[in-house]
Amino acid sequence: MAFDMNPKANTYPDIAKNQHLVPKTYMREWSATGNDSVWVYDKMEKDKGIQPKNVDTINCKKGFHDIKAGDIFIPDEALEPLFGFLKKYRIELNGTELKTLRELSDNYYEYDQWEIYDDCNNTAGKKVKNSYKKAIEQSRYAFIEKEWGRQFENSWQTYIHQIEEKVRCKILKTPYVPNEEEIKELMEQILIYDFRNVNGNAWINSIIDNILPEELANLEIPVKERVHLFNNTADDEMKHAVRIKAFYEFLKNRNGKIIKMLENYLKNLHIEICLTDNNFPFLTSDTPSMMIKRIDNLYEHIFIATPTMLVTTFKSDRYTYARKYLSPKEVKRYNKYIIKNSSLIITRDNTEEILKLINNNS
Repeated sequence: MAFDMNPKANTYPDIAKNQHLVPKTYMREWSATGNDSVWVYDKMEKDKGIQPKNVDTINCKKGFHDIKAGDIFIPDEALEPLFGFLKKYRIELNGTELKTLRELSDNYYEYDQWEIYDDCNNTAGKKVKNSYKKAIEQSRYAFIEKEWGRQFENSWQTYIHQIEEKVRCKILKTPYVPNEEEIKELMEQILIYDFRNVNGNAWINSIIDNILPEELANLEIPVKERVHLFNNTADDEMKHAVRIKAFYEFLKNRNGKIIKMLENYLKNLHIEICLTDNNFPFLTSDTPSMMIKRIDNLYEHIFIATPTMLVTTFKSDRYTYARKYLSPKEVKRYNKYIIKNSSLIITRDNTEEILKLINNNS
């Protein structure tokens, strides 16, 4: 059996490589023209003011949810797509045979020291090894991006519009009250958008910040050694791995950190739906689900669901659900919180009033 000189990488060509941390279908709700263009204010480019951007180009990173060889977290199901083409060869490291795909994965950082043999005991030369390494580097396990689309993103607009229509319905004799399953789904949305956004979950981040020594957290990873180019430091790499593991476990079997937080939220918090109209819409941002610190120094977890509906949480011994129509002043207060806690603000309108609000609260 000769060495395969053109091993095929598992690239999942039908699944996007440019992956959105804030879904495009979510951001389109803020398009004033009903297409892919939204108004954006980037705090890193303040001099440009509010400018039009295509949702394809914002709140995204190449391969952010992909699992690749060399990652800290690699589930068993990812081993075949990443290393499966090597099963027909015998591979040794320092005289010890690497017999399983897991062993190949665990020792991938020493790939250059691998000895690869075919069934005739021929050793792979530098050219062959380079072609195999290239195939491994190009391969990815795209489960998270695929399942996010199937389980959530593809049905997002229908789901959230139905919720808002029910909440606003005035035909019913009694106001709509979400049932237990609908409350759970809304809490779930709050948390998955929180974990998915550009900053990730603040609680998880704080734990990692406390665990990693400062000198390790700030240790810059050489570009050539980065599995994902956007992970500049060891801190970035660790936080990314924890987020990927959390999403994988959640999407795979509804397990892990997201579910534990969901159970805690359902036990201790209740849902309030805040409504406005198109004359005084909510802003959104690169962090549509966020923990805010209010002027009374209490914390509140908010999720900007649509330009006219915000979902928030509260504690109460008397009520398990609340609905509120906000005044323009109350909407403005939430918009100030959104501006303060975001780097990229998305708005339906490009007006002097909106620009002034952003500049005064950035």
